[in-house]
Amino acid sequence: MGALLGYLLLVLNFKAAESLLGEKFGIKVTASDEGQVSGYLDESDIRFINVLYGRSAGKTNVAVSFYCELPTSGAKTLSRSYSSSLSVAVVPSLPLALGVPITWILPPHYTTTSLLPSSSESYTQFNSQNPKGTINYSLLRGLEKNDALQTDAISIDKDRIKTAASNNVACIRAKDRTTGRTEIASCIKVAEVTQIRTASKAVLFNVIDLAVGAELDLPTSFYDALGNPFYEAYNAVPFFAETNYPDVLGINRTADGKGNVHIKAIRHGKALVRVSISEAPQKSDYVLVRVGAHIYPQNPVLRVGSPLNFSINGLNDKVSGQWFSTNGSVVSVDKLSGMAKAVGEGSVQVSFKHGKSKLQTTVTVLKGDTISVDAPKEMLTNVPYPSKGYNFSVKFSESLAAPGGSQRVSFDCRVDPHMWGT
Repeated sequence: MGALLGYLLLVLNFKAAESLLGEKFGIKVTASDEGQVSGYLDESDIRFINVLYGRSAGKTNVAVSFYCELPTSGAKTLSRSYSSSLSVAVVPSLPLALGVPITWILPPHYTTTSLLPSSSESYTQFNSQNPKGTINYSLLRGLEKNDALQTDAISIDKDRIKTAASNNVACIRAKDRTTGRTEIASCIKVAEVTQIRTASKAVLFNVIDLAVGAELDLPTSFYDALGNPFYEAYNAVPFFAETNYPDVLGINRTADGKGNVHIKAIRHGKALVRVSISEAPQKSDYVLVRVGAHIYPQNPVLRVGSPLNFSINGLNDKVSGQWFSTNGSVVSVDKLSGMAKAVGEGSVQVSFKHGKSKLQTTVTVLKGDTISVDAPKEMLTNVPYPSKGYNFSVKFSESLAAPGGSQRVSFDCRVDPHMWGT
């Protein structure tokens, strides 16, 4: 696959075929392990390299043909023609934009982390050894009188962005110094932080279940007055976290620099966690933490035929009890061990009963085999991109995986449309 303004080396090898060459025609020819011809024939005559340059996006076939007259043992010559073709796809130039959202909201008087891709750690097709890289970032300047003030309010320092006063907007232009192509990489909006919220995949309906002794980092995120999330705002404003029952739940108030609140379950009970902006305590968010025994895993999603071993978390001592399923045709569960198996499509309640106590969770069973693909954790950007590309994690459902995991499962990954990546 080629690329705009890229190049492709086309190599043609002449391979021996017993039906055409050999003693039948009186030609002294020997074929090497790779099938290349040697002997009386000059290698420079049967092998050549040509360079193809991509001009515009699209797909085309490149064909090569040539004609040979081969001498035989007699007076006659043997004439043969050969041809070969190759399908070549030319992808358009990668965009210089830094992804979605196109507008990044940043707090005032703030210096970001390395948001602009570092050219020294990235791959560029034509200039991979250049420590300066090929992409240059600059602020777009208008013709208005207050443009100088706006430029001072937002500036670029190598791969970082600096802001000053709020209520300013600017766009960053990316220029490929190799081709001269320019695009808008991103736009910056500077706004005040007015809201704080907890944000975690572990938080469902602002409720968290923890076992005694369990610890959890609870992430927080900032928002502007309209409820728009900040693209980055580490320690932009001071905030604090507290709980109404510190004997049930412990909170580490030391900031880790990334906006996380570290909590630890101490004993059985329920406690509220309140996260507030220090200068505006009325602007808060709450999470309910329930400390005690619970079924693990909580609310799993299974495929038909998949097994799952349920257990109880949060009990200091091992207790005896029995496991139950509300519908054995969907999920069957062993009463003593808690080993379950997805039998049919549907949703059921799996419960554990101990004396007068009862714990339960919802199990959803889906039909069919699936392959899931998880995106990389880092920000995906097109130019310049990492030298080894991005790693996408591929996961298979239980029925597709090899028994015991002793064998690898072969699969093929493609990007659709193909011009977006390979």
